[in-house]
Amino acid sequence: MKRRIQYFLICIITGITFLQTACRKRKTAEPDNTYTTVTYLGSANLSESRGNLTAAGVRNQILFAGGGTRTTVSKTVDIYDVNTSAWSAAQLSQARTLLSGASAGNFALFAGGQLPAGGYSNVVDIFDAGSQTWTTSQLSVARAGAMAVGTGNKIFFAGGKTGNTTYSNVVDIYDINTKTWTSSQLSEARIGLAVAAAGNKIFFAGGVSPTGLSATVDIYDINTGLWTTARLNRARTALSACTSGTKVFFAGGSTGVPSKSVDIYDTVTGLWTTAELSIGRFNIMAAAIGNKVFFASGNISPAGDFVSKTVDIYDVTTNTWSVTELSIGHGEAAAAVAGTRMVIAGGYADGNITTAKAEVFAVSR
Repeated sequence: MKRRIQYFLICIITGITFLQTACRKRKTAEPDNTYTTVTYLGSANLSESRGNLTAAGVRNQILFAGGGTRTTVSKTVDIYDVNTSAWSAAQLSQARTLLSGASAGNFALFAGGQLPAGGYSNVVDIFDAGSQTWTTSQLSVARAGAMAVGTGNKIFFAGGKTGNTTYSNVVDIYDINTKTWTSSQLSEARIGLAVAAAGNKIFFAGGVSPTGLSATVDIYDINTGLWTTARLNRARTALSACTSGTKVFFAGGSTGVPSKSVDIYDTVTGLWTTAELSIGRFNIMAAAIGNKVFFASGNISPAGDFVSKTVDIYDVTTNTWSVTELSIGHGEAAAAVAGTRMVIAGGYADGNITTAKAEVFAVSR
């Protein structure tokens, strides 16, 4: 009997030791999103030279969709594999420019845009990175210039224009799990706004409304479905947004002249602070990989005909700024992140000439 009891106790102790060891292993396996080094890996070329395209990163792929030149409109989707550095191509269901793209889970969506004949599209092309297949759906309102962001199982398409001087306040929301749409509304219709997601909040900031430049930040709570508002430190349009950890950044834009302003919202403290870019510009490509936040290129003249090569990089961990450069300026281009790489591609170089150049950055520890 004593031997049986001793054996039973040994089994219990061994089991507890195993569980403690397993828990410690799980704890140390948590991903570390802190990076110390940013490396420029060089450039490649899209299959077509074009601007006003859009981009989305999903799994190990970054997709650059649509866009065009001053006289043509494209349906091309150039696809970059961050694991192999290889490029491939696909096609949207219809050619369009000024479309919007974002991803969540295994899905990347490319929605709306302006058609070759000048009308507006409500088509949504849906790419499933798991099966590498395409399907289509529709926005509730046809429009161009909407802004998009994905988080969790939802992708949001907000604002945009429905005519030369008419703007939309519609927010179309796609659920990747149920493959269904719902909709909501911004507090004011506008175009040229910036969108970002942090935690359970979606931020829709700035832009141009029917009454002029906007400083409004509409904040949507995914859990409650409720809206609140805040304000940027300065009303402006064509600004850009991205998120790193608990901080949301709204950078650059135009007040009539290119802006240096960066509004920073901390989702933990609920406080706003400000910073400045090294040079004022609008139509910036903003993206974050871990603690590194990139604000790349953009237009530096009020008319938008000159573009900057500057890349401002903010490190959230050290609270420091650094500056590097692209090989050329990219105005009205697109950028997205997958894994530890960011790619900036296409757009207009100085003189309103489109470029096919795609420039690649990587981060490492």
